[in-house]
Amino acid sequence: MDPQRAAAAFLDAWSRAQEQRDVERLADLFLRDQPLVTFSDGERVRDWLDVRVRLERDLARAIIERVEVHDLQIEAPHSDTIVATFAYDITVRDLWGTVVTATRVASMVLVRTKDGLRVAMAHFSAPR
Repeated sequence: MDPQRAAAAFLDAWSRAQEQRDVERLADLFLRDQPLVTFSDGERVRDWLDVRVRLERDLARAIIERVEVHDLQIEAPHSDTIVATFAYDITVRDLWGTVVTATRVASMVLVRTKDGLRVAMAHFSAPR
C-alpha cells in the first residue's frame, strides 16, 4: 500500500477507536517498545503503559462524538517509516452534555511492524 493511503487508513482506525472509546484498540496503535508521546496539555510519556493510562483517563472525561482528520501531509523517509502531519477536529460531549468542537494539530512517526503500522512518536497540540 502506498504511504499516503496507509497513513490515511491508520488515521481512520485511530479516529474510530477514539469515537468508540476503545482504550485497548487505541493503545494498541502505539508501539510497545518505548513510544514517545507529547499530549496537547504538554504531558510527555515514554512508556506504553503510561500512554494507555493517559488515553483511558482522557476517554473517561468526555464522550468523543466525532474525530475528523484533515490537511494530511506525509513523508516516507524509509519504506518502514511514515511521518504524518495533520489537523483534526474533535467533537466531544462532556459529562453535563455540553458539546464542543476543537481543532487540534498532530504529527506522528509511524513504523511498520509485523502487526501493521504503530505510533513510535507523536505530538498533539491545541493551537492558541
